[in-house]
Amino acid sequence: MAVSPRKGMFIPKKSTFVRKRKHSSRERFEPGYLTKEKQKLKNEKDNITNLRKALNKCGARMDCARKVIKRSRICRHNFEEIESGYHKVIRVYLRNGGYMHLENDRWIYHKKE
Repeated sequence: MAVSPRKGMFIPKKSTFVRKRKHSSRERFEPGYLTKEKQKLKNEKDNITNLRKALNKCGARMDCARKVIKRSRICRHNFEEIESGYHKVIRVYLRNGGYMHLENDRWIYHKKE
């Protein structure tokens, strides 16, 4: 007589291996095809655009901008105020090496130099 497992006992099933789909070389060189590198760059660009839009909604209201920066995953989570001549420049440094600065109530993005 076969022994049946107790109720609620875990019975492992064979896992199925799913092969990754290979792209043909012709497909790879089509203009709309996104490689991993291109996809990564596109995502980074979208993240920066979304952050800039959120900061522009706040304008020069620092309490609002602080909340946006704390929520963001691409910022270093702090402001840096630099005295340049007769006025203050407020910068927010990003993880990719670039920074955003406030100019006439608009946030402007600068790439890594």
